[in-house]
Amino acid sequence: MPYKSPVNDLIGLDIGITSIKLVELTGKSARDARVTAWSRLFMGTPEQPMSGGLPEPEILAKHIRLAVMQSGTKSRNAAISVGGAAAITKIIRLVNLSENDMMYQIEAEIDRHIAYKAEDIYFDFEVVGPSASTQDLVDVILSAARKDHTDHLLAAVEQAGLQCELIDLAPYALERVGRLFAQDQSCYGIVDIGEFATNLYVFDKQGVMIFSREVESGVQRLLTAICHTYGMNMLEADQSIMDNNLPSDFSSEILHPFLSQIGQNINRMLQFYYSASGELPAVNTLWLAGEGAYLDGVAHVVQNTVGLPVALIDPFEKVASGTRNLAAGKRISPGLSLATGLAMRSFDQ
Repeated sequence: MPYKSPVNDLIGLDIGITSIKLVELTGKSARDARVTAWSRLFMGTPEQPMSGGLPEPEILAKHIRLAVMQSGTKSRNAAISVGGAAAITKIIRLVNLSENDMMYQIEAEIDRHIAYKAEDIYFDFEVVGPSASTQDLVDVILSAARKDHTDHLLAAVEQAGLQCELIDLAPYALERVGRLFAQDQSCYGIVDIGEFATNLYVFDKQGVMIFSREVESGVQRLLTAICHTYGMNMLEADQSIMDNNLPSDFSSEILHPFLSQIGQNINRMLQFYYSASGELPAVNTLWLAGEGAYLDGVAHVVQNTVGLPVALIDPFEKVASGTRNLAAGKRISPGLSLATGLAMRSFDQ
């Protein structure tokens, strides 16, 4: 994957199918970070809500420009992420070679490790250390992103007048902010309740992802139910959730059934982990992030369903305010987790 050296004035840009989220941090490290800018922009319109896949780059670019203006940031340096089916990560075992030799070996054998040819992806790797299962080999994290999806995002960012300084994989951007909460846990899960899908990522105590699973069910189902029940369009439904301003029967008739389904999906993904993981460790805690993580009662419902401690990743809880409107962002802070994790790349050495 195309990485560049970290820069100080970096904005984390979470480009979704229906919304754009932006976070800018300043400081010397994640521990003393300050939020200097943030925004969330819903891209659907009353006449034409977005659905299915990413909008065309020029449409994305228009909304990215609006999100930048809304946030007030002066930076034009962005970090973006690739997630879902367009992102691939896998631990492979190789002979301990020099960095260049290892890169050539991975490129030559890429189709042995993932279901794509080298010319169809961007890839990067990181040596974790000696393999515990195979003597004389090292464990290597192979990270890859589909070129078509990545180039689509890059075109949108550039058309918006921004410089893309780096590209990350969504699970590792989430882990970067999640580690502020799961500091001493030997094994923890991050659940990203997104627009159209819910993802479970399980990490060990070194922050290495050891499992991932996706279910195609996200907040869009909730928005659709609100539209059908109360005669709203997508923009009105989204704003009603943001403002916590819905009819009195919303919780019992729509929200609780939706959260129950989310809890069941997460439980099934956990059971798949336990059945497929062999000797991998038990999950200590689940941390919730994404668009669905700030829905009222979600942590309680999921905890009762899965039988594990469940809490929210609330990135604005861990950072100081450097902007007047931080209080407005605190309600939806879990939905800004990915953008915050991307912005934290500015602290990399």
